[in-house]
Amino acid sequence: MQKIKAITNSNLIRQLLFSFAILSISRLVWFVANVFWLPPIGIDEYVYAHLVGIYFDIPVVALIYLPVWLWLLFGHSFREKFPIVNRTLFVISSMTVLIFNGIDTGYSQVTAKRSGFELFDTLGDDANLFAPYLTDNWYIILGLAAMGYVIYRWVPVHGQNPDIDFRIRPRSGLIATAAFGGLWLLSFRGGIQLRPLRAIDASNFVQPEIAPLVTSTPLQIISTWQRIGLPDFEFAIQFSANTLNNSDPAKNQTTGLKNSAAAQWLFDNSTPLPPFPMSRTIGGGWVKPNIVVIVVESLARDYTGFGNGKPFTPFLDKIAADPQTIQFPYCFANGTKSIEMVPSIFCGMPSLMSEFYVTSAYANNKVNNAFQLAKGYKTAFFHGSNNGTMGFQSFLKQTGLQHYHGIDQYPRDLYNRDFDGNWGIFDEPYLQHFSKCLDTINNPNRPFFASIFTLSSHHPYTIPAPYLNKLPGLPGTVQHTIAYADIALKKFFQTASTKSWFNNTVFVITGDHTSHSDKEYFYSQSGHYEVPFLIYAPHINLKTNLIGNYQKNQVKNNKPSELLWQIERQAPSSLRYIDSVIKIATSKTLSQCDILPTLWSILGGPKPKLGFGRSAFDPDYKGYSTHFDKDLYYIIQYPFVLALNQQGGVVDYHSQLRNNNTAQKLQYTGPQFEWLRATLQCQMKEYSQRIKQNRWE
Repeated sequence: MQKIKAITNSNLIRQLLFSFAILSISRLVWFVANVFWLPPIGIDEYVYAHLVGIYFDIPVVALIYLPVWLWLLFGHSFREKFPIVNRTLFVISSMTVLIFNGIDTGYSQVTAKRSGFELFDTLGDDANLFAPYLTDNWYIILGLAAMGYVIYRWVPVHGQNPDIDFRIRPRSGLIATAAFGGLWLLSFRGGIQLRPLRAIDASNFVQPEIAPLVTSTPLQIISTWQRIGLPDFEFAIQFSANTLNNSDPAKNQTTGLKNSAAAQWLFDNSTPLPPFPMSRTIGGGWVKPNIVVIVVESLARDYTGFGNGKPFTPFLDKIAADPQTIQFPYCFANGTKSIEMVPSIFCGMPSLMSEFYVTSAYANNKVNNAFQLAKGYKTAFFHGSNNGTMGFQSFLKQTGLQHYHGIDQYPRDLYNRDFDGNWGIFDEPYLQHFSKCLDTINNPNRPFFASIFTLSSHHPYTIPAPYLNKLPGLPGTVQHTIAYADIALKKFFQTASTKSWFNNTVFVITGDHTSHSDKEYFYSQSGHYEVPFLIYAPHINLKTNLIGNYQKNQVKNNKPSELLWQIERQAPSSLRYIDSVIKIATSKTLSQCDILPTLWSILGGPKPKLGFGRSAFDPDYKGYSTHFDKDLYYIIQYPFVLALNQQGGVVDYHSQLRNNNTAQKLQYTGPQFEWLRATLQCQMKEYSQRIKQNRWE
């Protein structure tokens, strides 16, 4: 009885239990705030996830609270004299845990995952301001303050402390120290298993979709802080079939091929991105078109009328319905953050590691950038925020961009009027500024390749006062600012249509990533990455170009500008044929990596590639998208989704139709499964090897 009383009165035991209680409460708060995007798996599964979470809290308690345990064990007589030290150390450790979990309580609502060490890259960006976050998540700040007060008042510091005294009993002191060291190491590792317990292991206990509930943000940071490199991926690739032609997986059978065949499997029959994209005008003859890539902040398929029947984008809906537009309805982002967009779209590099490539140790690698490959073009990138934001300027300039335009290049006399108070220049005036800048770089003898990345539809979702309460969507929501961005785009195109360069310009419109939604499907592994992809050429006949590209090989001894026009006039079936080609291409699953190769195949070569990106019009390319989430690697080929762990093992395989809240679990067999597994395994290996060996092309 006395032993039990001594244990219950021990400061060490009571504070240990208190620390686990704090982590469990913060997990419950995170769950309540993020339950809307978690799958409806039943209360039993969620209770089990919370219980498993206690096990995953052990490394956090061991590391973050280490100063507390050292003070309690080795503080000697100072522990009784200065209980304030114990109280302060415990509060500091607890608030460290709560602040990181508190940040993700709000941030996970956007990213649908726990933040790792990359969170410090995000927080360290000059453009990221705390004020809007604090304002919108005031309840989290208030809750943290209340928890800090409660912890300070309730932390038990007046009980019994361990009796370890090296002066009186040095041998027992050494034994106790060794025992503590061993127990602490065991706790930090999460057990005696071969590998230390890390956040990625949560998928071994629960479904991958709810793994963020089991883990915590501190554990995710601990799991990723030493990742300064990419894994080697020692697993053998499980190829399908007797052929490396991935365009027909139904003919494939499982076989073991050498890992060196990974590149051939991924890029069979494709060629590097052509440096001189070409197009024809109605008058005949080949000319270089201007290219404008518009990336709209947080533009998800879910917000568009043409993609989901929503009223937020009437102008983009009109563009999508235009006969001069090709819409690709199954396009997926390769990441969930803006910083991942630039490598994906302009370098064909999906986000397949735990840190951002732009801020990683590999950022100085030699990388083929689409701007660099556009020989003979003036190239420029526009973003109305701080010039150093997310490292875009340095990264793009290093990889071949000629001109970067940020907030420093915006007219000083217009800055105060057009600044949104948070990120940068409102979309409407900045798009007008973009149009004027295109006037200055326009040259009939040297076309331009320019891109603009908007910003108004980013948290805290600020729009100019005249538009408040006049647009669809609730004020202060992403949908409300998407409606504003749509108006800004409408006015941009109205202005652009009066310019001399407009008739010879091809526009690409897409989103960098998604944001919030009230739909459960939106937070699935497929729905959370769906972005629009439009190619709009108001005065360039895209079908004519496709005819030329597909029949170019048949007229090698003739002038393309003459014979191809004869083919079009004499054989209307060519247009019907190209309609079927477009139908096939637009039914493929694409990623952001495929956007520019697809554009290039219309304007130039028939089978171009950029990094991992390939053209939708490449008949040998079946189409897919990959991303990295919750320490797992995913491949999407709508409606199929496959997840692999770092060892190349299958963690999940399911199909899920759009706006369907229920995913259908599938057996780990069949040609489709084998092709997806082999393709993802190949991409994991190729991604790691190419970046580590500095040969991204």
